[in-house]
Amino acid sequence: TCSSYVSMEDCIENQTEQICNEGQNRCATLFLSVSGINGFGKACFNDISCEEYQIPGYCGQIMGGECEITCCENSLCN
Repeated sequence: TCSSYVSMEDCIENQTEQICNEGQNRCATLFLSVSGINGFGKACFNDISCEEYQIPGYCGQIMGGECEITCCENSLCN
């Protein structure tokens, strides 16, 4: 897991291994940009959250923003 307002590279430099909570069986990489502020991160997700966030246009609900969430299924895959 990690988070950064600088870059994904900065996030990766400060990442730590996390044991996901019960029911969180996916790893995710996140990017969010709203009003000129960027956020980068890695976190645990579950199947439903991954499916919902990856539906085309879902992130478009963020007015004037951009987001991208990529999920994977193997441990430490993000």
